[in-house]
Amino acid sequence: MPQKPSASSWLPTLGLLVLSGGLGAIFSLIGRWQNLTCSVPEFITLSLASGILYVTGVYLVERFILGPSALLIIYQLPDVNYLYFHQHSRF
Repeated sequence: MPQKPSASSWLPTLGLLVLSGGLGAIFSLIGRWQNLTCSVPEFITLSLASGILYVTGVYLVERFILGPSALLIIYQLPDVNYLYFHQHSRF
């Protein structure tokens, strides 16, 4: 059951921002690799780490009532990753 909004709701929002930054860093690192067959263990490790970050973010969203800034973080992260990957694409 979500908690009621309080003055300390900035902490889960900050955690969500850190998690989204970590996911963006992982995706940009994977996006820079030219040949994934040479680095399969690293790819699997980073994929598992991104899954853990994602599940932690889902927990924060489900557990706490977050403000409009958290909603902005949730909606804008896929757009930022999309723009980054299409700018730095080698294909």
